[in-house]
Amino acid sequence: IQISPDGTWIATGCRDGTARIWNAATGGLLRTLRGHTKQVNALAVSSDGQRLATAGDDRAVRVWDPLTGQLRQTLRGHGGIALDVAFSPDGTWLASAGDYTVRLWGLTGAQLPSISGEQTDVLFELSVSPDGTWLVSGSRDSTLQTWDAASGQPLRSHTGHTGAVSAVEISPDGTWFASAGEDTVIRIWDASTGSLLRTLTGHTKYVNELSISPDASWLASAGDDNTVRIWDAATGNLVRTLTGHTAFVYTVTVSPDGTWLVSASDDHTVRIWDAATGNLLRTLTTDGPNDNRMFDSVISPDGTWLATSDLYGHVRIWDVATGHLRRTLTANGAVVTMALTRDGSRLATGGEPRSIQVWDVATGQVTAMMRVDNNVNSVCWSPDGRVLYVGNFGLFGYRYLT
Repeated sequence: IQISPDGTWIATGCRDGTARIWNAATGGLLRTLRGHTKQVNALAVSSDGQRLATAGDDRAVRVWDPLTGQLRQTLRGHGGIALDVAFSPDGTWLASAGDYTVRLWGLTGAQLPSISGEQTDVLFELSVSPDGTWLVSGSRDSTLQTWDAASGQPLRSHTGHTGAVSAVEISPDGTWFASAGEDTVIRIWDASTGSLLRTLTGHTKYVNELSISPDASWLASAGDDNTVRIWDAATGNLVRTLTGHTAFVYTVTVSPDGTWLVSASDDHTVRIWDAATGNLLRTLTTDGPNDNRMFDSVISPDGTWLATSDLYGHVRIWDVATGHLRRTLTANGAVVTMALTRDGSRLATGGEPRSIQVWDVATGQVTAMMRVDNNVNSVCWSPDGRVLYVGNFGLFGYRYLT
């Protein structure tokens, strides 16, 4: 359902393939839009109220004149059902979601450059370069893929892992990136040539997450062997192993100043560590069911607070100095991935069921919600905060949020 900008009419999408325009004041039916051959899943109204877009099970996106009921355009390209549709704020393009991709269309019907994957299995992780010009993704098919952000074209495929790649991270200077996953080995790659620079071995089970220090001199890893490990990026040597968690460690994040790091575990604890000594500084404990798995963590740009997510849709905001819980945000399902804009004002969360939510950190309110074709495994923002990249089953796309 959608309401016109002036509030005079309402549009609804129906299972019979029609969209209907209703008078908001009287409830009377103004017109019926016929064109879809199957169920209409989503509608969007342009900011000026002059266009109505619909997305349907017939794989088509259609653009209508809501005042006359005339069909203006039919946009085809999705290989599966079209689940969602949205106009850009300035009305110059249209985004649609379906078949594991987000497609961008110009007003002429031409599809704008968008990203669709070449990896053949579940896409676990994404990372965006510091300048926002390229990305790297890791997949269950054991490959990594780099992409051109502007054109959406693949740049290079990287092979070497012998199992699923669940963690990728680009260095702050953009010269190298690291990957890890099921085979327990961390690999460091040259960003310009794609060559393998070094391998880091030490974890005995699945590596879930990587985080690189601000000066790119070291990196931290979290694994199913209940440990967090710190490595010298230049030599690949293990610097120290942080022990204390009693269950799988799913996430690790280095603070903005590089002096401390935080890890979250299946043992219901969040631990803050001194990066230089490896000493445990503070333990934050969450209450909840025994299966309440801690999935992800992010740290604010100023390092004063951090957020953790769990299986039951809780996003907890913690005060770093005191360890006190500031606020709990409740998402519409399990939150397995989070991303914070560089200014710390917006937090994106994704997971189950097949949706992404964007939160205003200051107020705790949801400012945007997007449906996608499958459960979300990874989200990350472009450096300017205008593009949110989404990874799910085999493909990823992007959507602009302004």
